[in-house]
Amino acid sequence: MIYEIALKKINNDNFSDYGTYIDESEIAPTYSDSAFDWWNAVGIFPIEGNISMGVVRPNFNPEFSEQVFEAHNLTPEVLVPIDDNVIVLVGKKRAFDNGMPAKEDFEAFLVPKGMAVSLNPGIWHHAPMTLSGSVKTLVLFKENTSFEDTIVKDLKEQGLVIKVKVD
Repeated sequence: MIYEIALKKINNDNFSDYGTYIDESEIAPTYSDSAFDWWNAVGIFPIEGNISMGVVRPNFNPEFSEQVFEAHNLTPEVLVPIDDNVIVLVGKKRAFDNGMPAKEDFEAFLVPKGMAVSLNPGIWHHAPMTLSGSVKTLVLFKENTSFEDTIVKDLKEQGLVIKVKVD
């Protein structure tokens, strides 16, 4: 079985069920002079403890498909694509509550390079997808989240593939 999910251009409104989209270009700088512009607190993420910064380099997946999802119940996860745009495929917290997820529990968003998304705790996701090549993406979350707060669901056992429709 294949769920085909349309790719959406991200904005604050359509991403709000999953977290926060951060794009300072629509916000006036908090401070500005000839040397730099500064936007203070464009995103605030409740994290107790140390913040870990990692890097994920997803490789091009020409099928734009996913069968493995993870969630972190105790911390948000912030993704910042550096080299190019990425696709973030996300599932609502309830997606796996009844075993087999429903198509309407998933959405796919195009995140422009240099912008950021903060996934709320409990949101299902995996590494971002690329439109071509490999894209360096910064990952920020509470220290040791990968080892202490990761739940994984593998859809292979259910014969389900979630595919992003990229035009």
